[in-house]
Amino acid sequence: MVDIAVELFGLRFKNPVVLASGPSGNGKEAIEVFDLAKLGGFTTKTVTWEPRQGNPPPRLVEIYGGILNSIGLENNGIECFIKEELPLLKDVDTVKIVSVGGDTVEEFAQMVERLNDIPYVDVIELNLSCPNVENGGISFGKSPSMVRKVCETCKKMSPKKPLMAKLSSDVTDVVEIASEAIKGGIDGLTLINSVQGMRMNIETGRPYLLRGVGGMSGPCIKPIGIWNVYQVRRAFPDIPIIGTGGVMNGEDVIEYIMAGANVVGIGFGAIVDFDLPYRVIDEVKVFLKEHKYGSIRDLVSKRGDIQ
Repeated sequence: MVDIAVELFGLRFKNPVVLASGPSGNGKEAIEVFDLAKLGGFTTKTVTWEPRQGNPPPRLVEIYGGILNSIGLENNGIECFIKEELPLLKDVDTVKIVSVGGDTVEEFAQMVERLNDIPYVDVIELNLSCPNVENGGISFGKSPSMVRKVCETCKKMSPKKPLMAKLSSDVTDVVEIASEAIKGGIDGLTLINSVQGMRMNIETGRPYLLRGVGGMSGPCIKPIGIWNVYQVRRAFPDIPIIGTGGVMNGEDVIEYIMAGANVVGIGFGAIVDFDLPYRVIDEVKVFLKEHKYGSIRDLVSKRGDIQ
């Protein structure tokens, strides 16, 4: 027997596999197709202060090794989420992570404050890829000073809940961004969000997606995710990290852990195969057993100093 449980923020993740934000919706959709209690954790789709209709179609296009999406954070807003959607997760025996995104610092803070008093919310994740409306629409996550401001402001509103910042790789220096989030009091980091990309329709000469650019996800971004995790772990040995991006099997999870992740999120893979998360968990167990690791902790302790 091997112990695949992971302890973070005083919470016990049954295993290092969580569903990442986005593909699995806000609970209702996930409960219909996944046995969430078998997973280490579940992350909701990003919730915003006001309802959003999302971007006009087309919003998805296939690429080699993944998809491009331009969904636009479609959701029913924080009020509906708290009253109608979140309660569906109340009795689910897994770590529950709620992802929030705002147009302003105040929106982030107000949502965190609302969620702070809900006992069955375990962790709050700040999606910092949202545009900062008050600063010309530039993504919060691309500005070190804004990352710090959002994290500082939200941390004051979250005395009970661990806060994580989800960072993008579409920045000049991910370590600098992570550093500002940590200075702002963040408790952990999620690396990475989808990577910006575009695909052209050669018949029309225009991008496939109506907005042109979209978020790239799938196995094609796994090396980028691992590289970002590796850099941040090297700089900050103790910060909890959820590694995400392109996980399709147990070896991918092991790679992320060896690079520095504590737990690992699955997004695209769970869309294409609802059984994939459970196979991944089994494959992690097999790897640990075959390599004579008694637990995830043993694997982490023996991965060596990150150079």
